Formats: sequence, C-alpha cells, structure tokens
Amino acid sequence: MRTFSNSSRLFFSSCLNLLYRGGAFGHYLVILLGVGLCLPWVAAGAADKLPPSSKGRMVGEVAKSPSININTASAAELASGLKGVGLKRARDIVAYREKVGGFSAAEQLMDVKGIGTSVFKKNSARLVLK
Repeated sequence: MRTFSNSSRLFFSSCLNLLYRGGAFGHYLVILLGVGLCLPWVAAGAADKLPPSSKGRMVGEVAKSPSININTASAAELASGLKGVGLKRARDIVAYREKVGGFSAAEQLMDVKGIGTSVFKKNSARLVLK
C-alpha cells in the first residue's frame, strides 16, 4: 500500500482546510488536486483488475475489430460485426450476395440498399473477401 510523506499530508490537510472554510475556490482546488494526484495511483492499482484482453491498452483506445468475410458471413455475423448494420440490413447483404454470386470487390457492398459511403467507410478496414 502506498503511504504519504509528511509534506503530502500537510498539502492535503491544507487543501481540506480550504474546503471546510467554504468558497468555490476551495471546492475546485480540492477536486482538481485530488483527482490529479490520486488518478495515477488508482490507475496503477486498477491495471491488475482488468481482464487480460484489455491490459496494455491506453484509456479510450478501442480494441481492433476482427475482420469480416462478407462472402461467407451469416446475417447474424454481419449484423454484430459491422458498424451501422442491423439484422435487416445484414439480411439484405446476404440476399444481394446470393443474387450476384458473391462480392468481387468490397466496394460492391455499397450496391446494397441502405449501405452508403459512411457505413462503408466505418467498416472498410475490417472487410475481407475470400
């Protein structure tokens, strides 16, 4: 467990003293300093409690999404793996794929009604043709 030095205790007690005297400045000072000084300790201790899949990532960093083979994926896999695509749209993708005999280019996905450039751009990095 981490302990505070005498100077840190004095600093914290001074901040708490400002808080108890009242005034908005005291409240903001204690909150800002408390968060700024305690956050690194909390983050260091919390790293041990993270699931193995999330260790080593920075805060706000998103895990890389798995690739989706649009020529073999089921409607459920497409709906869960593609951003902005629900089950109805995923069924439309499968129907279009069966109609044309498979996708020869990822850009063909935009030929499906409801799949525009924005949905395609969100998912283009994870689309695979095999």
